[in-house]
Amino acid sequence: MTGGLAGRAIDWLAVRRRRQLEAVWRDPAGAQERALLRLVTAARDTEFGLEHGFRGIASVAEYQRRVPVRDYAQHRAGSSARRAARSRSRGPVTAGTG
Repeated sequence: MTGGLAGRAIDWLAVRRRRQLEAVWRDPAGAQERALLRLVTAARDTEFGLEHGFRGIASVAEYQRRVPVRDYAQHRAGSSARRAARSRSRGPVTAGTG
């Protein structure tokens, strides 16, 4: 243990962090699910999140049902198609509209 106020603060932070890590070690699947759900919540209003119904996802199983497994090429092809569709729906860009 280190002395002084700064030392006690560092000790407290170290103990707190150790407890957090121990919780992850005891339940790695739970930690992964919590991390996934934090990411899903953060992305729920993105184009991808809206497309896959992220607002209704509350579990790993629900995520797996809504988001198909695909490789990068498939993901990129879908992104390109969405961008092209969005461009077509906006119409031509003319002076003063772009």
